[in-house]
Amino acid sequence: MLTLERVAEIARATIFNTPKPSQVDELFERAIGIPALSSGWTTPPEMGDALIQNVLLECIQLRGLIAHGASPRPVISKSKVSEFIQTIQSLVEQTDNAVGAFLHERTGSNPWNNKPATVDGSVEADDDDADGGSDA
Repeated sequence: MLTLERVAEIARATIFNTPKPSQVDELFERAIGIPALSSGWTTPPEMGDALIQNVLLECIQLRGLIAHGASPRPVISKSKVSEFIQTIQSLVEQTDNAVGAFLHERTGSNPWNNKPATVDGSVEADDDDADGGSDA
């Protein structure tokens, strides 16, 4: 069983000081068995030709320079910060979807217990609700 303690143990055993794609891959493979998670990350069309993995690495590098007091400190434009935010949001969504699909494929149930939302924010019933209960 995967518990928070087990995830913490895996994280300690895995060199995971930054979320570089190779380190994310190792963590998810060791934790739940997803191989090469980052290979499924795709660049949203609005980001142009930049590979999302490269934008993430650039973000990590700049964060490191700032956090460790590089002199002179790097200057980062507002548009670059916006690009980094967009990158992180996209990677979170893609990773969430990949992990959810991976777990659903193996367990037969939705691990996040999410239900599709309608435009007005209400929640639609799905086939899992036919028994009137939860997935538990």
